[in-house]
Formats: sequence, C-alpha cells, structure tokens
Amino acid sequence: MHTGNSNSEWLETDGLNKTGSITRGFSVGNRQDFSLNSSLNLMLSGKLNNDLEIQAAISDNNIPIQPEGNTQQIQEFDKVYIRLQKDKTAFTAGDIECQSSSSNYFLKYNRKAQGGDFQTTFSPQLTNNDEMHIGFSGAFGKGRYARQEITSIEGNQGPYKLKGNNNETFIIVLAGSEKIFIDGALLVRGEDNDYIIDYNTAEIIFTSKIAVSSKSRIVVEFEYSDKNYARSLITTDIDYVSGKFFTGFSMVSESDLKNQSVQQDLNNEQKLIMSLVGDSINQAYSSGIDSIGFTTERVMYAMIDSLGYDSVFIYSTSSDSALYALTFSYVGKNNGNYTQTGSSANGRVFKWVAPVAGISQGEYEPVILLITPKKKEMYTFKAGYQFSKNTVLNAEYAISNNDINLFSNIGDENNAGHALTVNFKNLQPVGKDTIKKWSLSTNIRTEVTDRSFAEIDRFRSVEFSRDWNLDLMEINKNTWFGLVNVLLQNAQKDKFSMNSGFFMRDAANASYQNSLLISKSWENLRIVSSASYLVSPAGGNNARFLRYQNQLERKLGVFSIGVEANGESNLINSIDSNRLHTSSFAWQSEKFYTAFADSSGRSGKMFYQYREDQIADSNRLIPQTYTTDLGFETSGPVFGVNQLLLRTTYRKVIYKTTTTPNEEFLLGRAEYNGRIHKRFMVFGINYEAGSGMEAKKEFSYLEVTPGQGVYTWNDYNGNNIRELDEFEPAAFSDEGNFIRVYTPTNEYVRVFSSQLSGNMAMSPAEWIKRNKGPLKFFTRLNNRCAFSWDKKTSSNQASEMYIPFNGEANDTMLVAQNANWRNVLAFKTTDSHLTVSWMNSDNHNRGLLTNGFEDRQTRTDELKIGKTFFKSWILELAGQKGIKNYTSEYFASSNYSIEEQNFKPSLAWQPGTTFRWSLLFQYAEKNNTIGMQNAIVRKGGTELKFSKAGKGLALLQFNMLQISYNGVTDSNLGYIMLEGLKPGRNFTWSASIQRTLGNNMQLNFIYDGRASEGNPVVHTGNVQVRVFF
Repeated sequence: MHTGNSNSEWLETDGLNKTGSITRGFSVGNRQDFSLNSSLNLMLSGKLNNDLEIQAAISDNNIPIQPEGNTQQIQEFDKVYIRLQKDKTAFTAGDIECQSSSSNYFLKYNRKAQGGDFQTTFSPQLTNNDEMHIGFSGAFGKGRYARQEITSIEGNQGPYKLKGNNNETFIIVLAGSEKIFIDGALLVRGEDNDYIIDYNTAEIIFTSKIAVSSKSRIVVEFEYSDKNYARSLITTDIDYVSGKFFTGFSMVSESDLKNQSVQQDLNNEQKLIMSLVGDSINQAYSSGIDSIGFTTERVMYAMIDSLGYDSVFIYSTSSDSALYALTFSYVGKNNGNYTQTGSSANGRVFKWVAPVAGISQGEYEPVILLITPKKKEMYTFKAGYQFSKNTVLNAEYAISNNDINLFSNIGDENNAGHALTVNFKNLQPVGKDTIKKWSLSTNIRTEVTDRSFAEIDRFRSVEFSRDWNLDLMEINKNTWFGLVNVLLQNAQKDKFSMNSGFFMRDAANASYQNSLLISKSWENLRIVSSASYLVSPAGGNNARFLRYQNQLERKLGVFSIGVEANGESNLINSIDSNRLHTSSFAWQSEKFYTAFADSSGRSGKMFYQYREDQIADSNRLIPQTYTTDLGFETSGPVFGVNQLLLRTTYRKVIYKTTTTPNEEFLLGRAEYNGRIHKRFMVFGINYEAGSGMEAKKEFSYLEVTPGQGVYTWNDYNGNNIRELDEFEPAAFSDEGNFIRVYTPTNEYVRVFSSQLSGNMAMSPAEWIKRNKGPLKFFTRLNNRCAFSWDKKTSSNQASEMYIPFNGEANDTMLVAQNANWRNVLAFKTTDSHLTVSWMNSDNHNRGLLTNGFEDRQTRTDELKIGKTFFKSWILELAGQKGIKNYTSEYFASSNYSIEEQNFKPSLAWQPGTTFRWSLLFQYAEKNNTIGMQNAIVRKGGTELKFSKAGKGLALLQFNMLQISYNGVTDSNLGYIMLEGLKPGRNFTWSASIQRTLGNNMQLNFIYDGRASEGNPVVHTGNVQVRVFF
C-alpha cells in the first residue's frame, strides 16, 4: 500500500484523513493471454459532519493466507470494514467480530464474520433512571468453532497439529481466534512468551518457557476456515437497566445454508445419503471414484484385478486405461486398503495394499465423508435485582437448538435443550480495620441443564470435566450443579476461601466436592495452601479425587527462596468387586527454588523439581515414572547497556513400568544484544535448543493467471503430463504460470532442534576518531554480517543435537536444515571516488519430503571495485565465484553441482542527476561436476536511464548473449545453466517508464522482449495507472 498525503487535492474533504491508492492495469504478450489486474487500498478516518464519525479500511485484495502467529499482537492485513458512529450509536459493515455479552452465563461466543453490526445505547424513559442497550448483527461466518484436546508427548515441543470438527487434517486457523491452555492455565502467544502458531498449517509449537511432558494437559479452542457451506450468523443482545432491576435477552444462530454448498459439489445421490443417516453423520460416506476419462490435469488411475480382488485402482499415465479420478479420505490405520506412496506426479498418489488375514493394511480409502449442514442456536433470558449495594440476585434461562444434519429429520426430537441458573452474591465489610479492609464475599449458584442442552462455546471452566470426574460418567443425562463459595480477604491480598458443591445426574450419580484455600503474607514470608476432595460415582465405580497445592516463600532482600508441594490422587474402586480401576492414578511433586530481582532490572530464578507418577496395577498403585527437572533463568542489563537472557531446563525421565529407555531432555534459549565501545560493534545473538517433531512435506503446483505465478512447467519427457521434476523457478515473468502449494502430511519424525541467529555491524570510525595517521585507513571500513542456522536432527549425539551449524548434506541423521550466512566488508574513500566490497554468502536448505530428502545449497563470493574518474565516469569491476548444489533422494537424475565463475565489468557516464548511460559486459563459465556439462556465457549490453524528481523516470536496456553449452537443452540442468535461454545467440531488451501526473496519479509502462536462435520472439507488456489519496 502506498501512503499518500491526507491534504491531496483529489477527493479533498475537510476533517477526513485519507491514505491509500487505486490501481488499474493490464498485461499482454504473444505467449500469454490478455489479463487485467486491479487493486484498491483505502484508509479513512475523521468526521463526515459535526456529529458523524467514520473509520474505514477498504480493499479489494483477497489474501488467502493468514498472518504469522509468532507475536503477541496480530496484524490482520486483510481486514476490510466501514464504521459509522454518532454519539452512542455505531454501525460497522465488512469484517466484523461478533462477541457475546459479558453478562451472559450460558451463551458464550466470539466469531469472525463478514456482514453488518449495529450497536446503540439510549434511555427509553420507561422510568426516571433507565438505560437500554441493543446490539444486532447479521453476517456470514468466516469460520467454525472447534475444541481439541491434544495428547502430549514427552519432550515434544511441537508442532502439534490441529484438526477440524470432522477430523479434517488440513485446515486454516483464523488468526487470533485461538485460546491454548496447559493444565488449565491460559497461555500467551509469541516467541518471547509461551507458544507460536502457524495459522496456515494449523500447527502449534511451544517455546522454551513451556516444557511439555507426557502429563501436560493441552486444550485448544479455535476457529478454522470451513468452506463446505455458506454459513449465516445472526446475533441479538438487548439489555435493560432501571434502578436496581435489570433484564436482558440474547440470541445467536449459526446455520449452514444447505442449498449453498461451496467446496462440496453435492448431487442428489449424496444429499439422499445424508438424509438417511440422521444424526449418525460419521457414516455419511459417498464414493470417491469418478470415471471422467483420461486427462493430464489430474492424477489418474486405472482399474485392475489383483490377487483375486477386483476393482483395485493403480496410478497410471496411460490414455487408454487411466480413466478414473479418485478422491481419498484418511480412515485410520488398518481401516483402509490404500497408502500414500512416493511419485513424480503433480499431486498425491496412493497405492493399493493387499489385506493380511482379512485385516486391511492401509489407512486411506477412495471415499468421501460428506459433511452435513448444521445449525446451532441459543436463546437466553436473564433478569436480576440488586437488593443493596453489596447484594444481588440474578437468574438466566437458556434454550438451545442443535441440529447436526439439516438434510435429515431423523433424530430431530433431541435437538432442543434447556438450562437454568440462579446466582446470589453478597459482599460485606468485616471489622473496623481501615488499613487491611477485610471483606466477606458469599456466592451461591445453582444450575440445571437437560440432556439435550448444547452450548455454543464453552461456558464452564476449561477443566470442569476433569475437576468433577465427568469423563467416566454417563453423559446422556439431565444435570444439576450447585456451588457455594465463601471468600474472606483484605487489601493486602490475604485470603481464606471455602467451596462446597455438587454435580448430580440422578440420585445414583451425585458427586460432592469441597475445597479450601488459604493465602497469608507477612513482611518477608508468604504461605499459600489449597486442597480439594471429590467423592463421585464413575460408571459403576466410586471415585475419591484428592488434590493439594502448597507454597512457602521467604524474602531475603532482593532474593527469595521457596518450596512447593503439589499432588493428586484419583482412586476409582469398583462397587461390586472393590478393585482398583485402571483409570486410577496419583502423582506428587516437590519443588525448591530461589529467585532474585533488583532495581536495575536484573532478575533470575533457579529451581529443582522432583515428581513421581503412579498408575493402577493389580489393585494397587505402583510407580510409573520418576521425573527430575532442573531449571535456570536470568535476564537484564549486563556490562552497561547490553541485554542478556538465559533460560534452560533439564529433564530426566525414568520409566518404571515399561521397557522404554530412560530419557533426558534439554530445553534452552539465550539472547544477547549489545554494543562494544559505543557503536564500534553492534550485535545481537539468539540461540534456542529443544526437541519436537518434523512433518514430512509435500508440494504440488497449481496453475494461475499467466504471468502471475513464480514457477514454469517444461515438459522435458514430452508425455504432456505435469510431473514434479518438470517445474522450475521461472527465469522470466511471462513464464510464471504456476505457484507451489505446500500440503501438510500426517507423517512426523522425532527430532532434536537447535537454532542460532544473529547480526553484527562493525564501524571502526565509531572507535577511531583520528582521521590522520596509520589508523586512518581503518576508519573507511565497515562490515555487516547476518546469519541464521536452524537444524533438526534425529541423532542423539550432543554435538549434533545442540550445535546447529555442523550439518552436512550426506548426513543421514540430518532431517531438516535452513542455514543462511551473509557478510559484506566494504571500503570507501572519503570522497567516495573509490569503493571496494567483498560479499560472502552461503544458503543451505534441506527438507524432508514424502518422496525423501531434498537438499539445496548456494555459496557465493563476490568482489566489487568501483572507481569514479573525470567526475562523471564510473568504472565498476565485479568478480564472482560460487557453487550451486541440488540433491534429491527421489529424483536422483536431476542432481547437480554447478561451479560458476563470473566477471562483470561495466562503464557508466553520468554527467548529472537526470541521465545515466552504461555499457555492460559479462563473461561466465559454468561447470556441472556431476555430469561434466559446461556452459560459457558472453554478454554485452547497454542501458539508458532518465530520471527527474517529481516527474518520473525511464529505463531502456538492450543485451546480446552468446551461449555455448554441451548438455541437453530440454532438461532441468539445461534450463538452470542457460537461465531460460537457448544455446547460440540470444537477445533481451526492456523498456520501463514511470510518469507522475499531477500530485495524485502515476503511470507505469513496462515492456520486455527476448529472442533466441530457432525460437520465436517473445513480447510482454504491462500498463498500470495508480491514483493516490
């Protein structure tokens, strides 16, 4: 987006600030179709008149990806809306966020949508002192709410994959919609906080602040993009307050429009299938076999008989037999007859696997799980009365409607549900102590829900089911929940709290829980102690669930020392046999720590923790694991203004009930940012180590509007079928007709990861202030360096696990690596008439694909010397030496190692600031050391540049290239070594004009052309007009 002047002449409006631009253009060429392109980006804010305010973000860009989720704050770059406001009335249209009223108990939701939202507050004057708030929104929902409990893995920081409600494995999470909990605690997003998330692949990685264990309870609530049907969203909130009385009504309706399917192209047969399955929606399977005839646009299959099994499908490129297009669904291990296999096809390929002893050996089937249209509604009515300043009574009644299959009436009798809650609160001051100000709070709540009541989003605490052992109880029951809380506390945060509650499904299924919390602080001493005890039935069993948490902390100046003792014991006994149920467990842990924090900003903490977990075995609890954790963290200024952060956690797990080898894990992060001798050297270094998983990646190529892509397809083998090893990065823009699409997989490899990144700038002139004498030379030097190494290995050797920059391409234990290094050393005279620079770079990328490893590396050394003479003549000499390596485990015939040497002299004449004429030369030698192919490129050209401030610029360029090559031209290697050209004589030319018209308009014209021996001339043109606000 271009930021324009708010006081521009075009669309001048007093009191209205405007920034943005409108762009219209077209592209045309003799090797591509005519295409139009346009964009609108406009930001408005201010007043339309004295009372009416406007705020708007308008854009016609449709960005299909979500922003990165590695920071606490998310910048939604595709949010489009218009908001009008007058006094206490506001209307918003476009991208909106619908949230439930904070006063609701049952009805909780937070949705991103596209539509309209109206909010107003006024006095209806029914009484002397009353106020009413009305809110209404009507929109199409952007996503669907999901809640997922993730099974954690010992020492695995991630990524953990999120799935949709229908077990969809490939989803896009709406940015900022997620809430992630571990052991009931809400986490904070960001690299410096608890976790990062990739919204586009729906993967979560926990930072070194969170050491994930097999006992971690991970719960994620989120919205994900669901395009099976268009989805309506209607919400209403009405709140009325009159003196001590208040009442309100709220409703929300989310409904799939069953006759407006988007991603699903439903036929009558599929609709009939869904109408017959009723609420058993997991059985709504349709055939994924489509006989469409042979085509090169899709992955095709032939049908054969194999080992006595008929209708077996195999991948085929034969136009005679490859007549079937198949859609496969993941049905679980040993539930299908197909498995994914490596292939050169531009898409996923599955192969049939014969059953063994009647048991399927695959996990995919050529079937489609039809997603039924759903509807979810809730209506709530609430009222309350404030008897006094400290006493209030309120109640809420809710009706829910949950239809999980709008195509079927079967099972609709259980769609409607009801719920009721009544709550009493009282707060009273205790005693006459005006310093401590003790108060007594009493809260009594009762809640009734019937068996069909369906929440919109979770309204109870995130671990409510675990707190009450509900996972072991029959869920299809009416429930009655009650809780009494008494809290005594003062202004110094001393508190004494008691809870007593019950959860009842029927007379034989009643759970009772009591809990106690004490927190007391003295001048240098603090004690916190809590305990809870639950007695509950659990499916023919009696359960006793005891939990406790205790902390004692002592302050010693800037230091503090403390001890914690926590534990749980959940004993479940059979009522009939009095034997211990296998779901019984217990654990206890002790933690010792010391911490410090001083006035300079330095802080730190060190701890030791021991934990024992027990499981049921032969009617008793026996040790399952012994876990030891040792951690250290410190942060703050060091050596003046430099900043240091160190964080590390060591864990050792001893397994007692299995043959699993004992495990050790090290998790750490280090950051150091500083400078030496003022700004002589400024640097920043970051290091992180941990363990997790690496997903096998899969790529395919998707055709887009000609010239709008990044990759080109060359049919090297002439079979007219698009294959993965036939796509290359486009050498010219008119050839860019494809983009590469990343598809996540379900295959993961356990890895240890280490990362090191940093940057450094060194300027001797900041240290050496004398401009005379032998040190004068060094003041003209400066150095810039940036590097990053990200390594993932399956080796358990410490040197491989924690050192990120020693990975080699032939290392079979190296799973993935992304290494980048760039250093530039420059020398410049005082008058800038002589400049010398040396650049060294090394980029290495290794990825684990479904077809095996793929390794790319580029190393370059470049020396540039520039000299100005006769004031207007500039001579530049550039020499470059480098190597390009590509290694593919699957496409071994495409491997190469190209050594390249370049010499590029140029001479330019620039008599002023408006004109520059250049002569360009290049001599390059390229040698593939694997196949001994050689290429020599001789290039000569000229360039004219005209520019004038405020008016525009023009650039004309013409080049002639003579190329000799002894290899196969129509091959991967040939395309790369020839850079998209042909052996013999080649010509390239271009013209670009940028013209500024007035204060608000810019015209851009770009023309490119090229010609090669024996090939037609290629012309490409682009015209664009841009208007700024």
